[in-house]
Amino acid sequence: MPHRAEIPPHPVVVVTGANSGVGFAICQRLIAQLSCPLPPDALPREQSHTAAPLYPVTPTKQLTLILACRNPKRAHAARRDLLTFADAEVSRQRKHAIDERHAEEFRRGLNIDCLSLDLTSVRSVFEFAKEARRQYPYVTHLILNAGVCASMGFDWPLLVRQLITEPVATVTCPRYVKQAVGSESPDGLGQVWQSNVFGHYCLARLMEPLLLANPYRDSRVVWVSSLDTEVLDPMDIQLRRAKASYQVSKYQVALICTVLSGMSAKKTVQDNQARINHILVHPGVCDTNVVGFFLVIFKLLAFYLARIMGSQNHPVKSFKGAIAPVHATLAPPAVLQEQRSGAPQKLGSRCTLFGREYVGIDPVLDWEENAEVASDLVGYCENLFQTFIKAHGETPPLSPTDSGIVLS
Repeated sequence: MPHRAEIPPHPVVVVTGANSGVGFAICQRLIAQLSCPLPPDALPREQSHTAAPLYPVTPTKQLTLILACRNPKRAHAARRDLLTFADAEVSRQRKHAIDERHAEEFRRGLNIDCLSLDLTSVRSVFEFAKEARRQYPYVTHLILNAGVCASMGFDWPLLVRQLITEPVATVTCPRYVKQAVGSESPDGLGQVWQSNVFGHYCLARLMEPLLLANPYRDSRVVWVSSLDTEVLDPMDIQLRRAKASYQVSKYQVALICTVLSGMSAKKTVQDNQARINHILVHPGVCDTNVVGFFLVIFKLLAFYLARIMGSQNHPVKSFKGAIAPVHATLAPPAVLQEQRSGAPQKLGSRCTLFGREYVGIDPVLDWEENAEVASDLVGYCENLFQTFIKAHGETPPLSPTDSGIVLS
């Protein structure tokens, strides 16, 4: 790639877990959207992209997309697939006479890089941040998407019971998926907790210098939670005893993002720095390999049946489920501020009966009862992060005070 001083300002986006599932779909959707001069996903749902925009959306002819993945081979395969997808998008726009010139210029300015990242290793997160600082002058968006579920099969009697009593919830918030309990990471932490929560917290903190250097002055950390969450036990923060560790970890993501969003809003930003905004989203229910519900055909039939029965939370296809994360990435600040006013919320991917995806808004579960727990959780993560900084002899990024983090 060119020397970093030679690169003109443009979006530089990091996506974790980008080689498959929703993460890969987020990358696809970003490419498809930014190949248009006026990305439809950047606009409010009520506004047609064919009308004069109510909010300013600046077209871009360049994008640097950083695939942060644990498996280098899969990451490079995903890169090849994304470049092929970009070529197909240019051909599609040429065929439909949408804006062929912009699409071609954007394709020439598209750069996709792969960087190794294993969220279950704090050392790997440190190395990723170092390499990012070496290669890039700034980062505009950090999309924290990667996640694991330690599934071990089904509790069949519970599945039948939920199917009879809550047929739509059976494929929306399943309670019959058995999950491993007590798994530990090489760092000695709860495995699912480190992968889904703490690894991302460390990454967000370590990337702050690059986010602050964003010349657009509007940096975003997009935390991908889940429609299916469960309230945490404050006595089991690392989820070593949790029977639904995936769901509780995604609830912790919601709590952390909400607290950091509030702290960031109160922080005084220097003239030469960007404001870092934390945004909470979920992709709805999509056909991914996170849990592996049924045989593929039966799973898809169940998802579409739920949509026929009135569920708007089943985009099914990951590309459609990526609309909320991409909207959070591209929407003008005024749009997001208007959507996120009031009680803590998350932007969710939804879909009509006939498959048109759109962005909805869902509340953060039991926020008022857990606001203090959320602050304590951020404090716990920050103190543990500082412990690893010292243990590995790393140079600290911003101090908690400079980061806007208030510890109780």
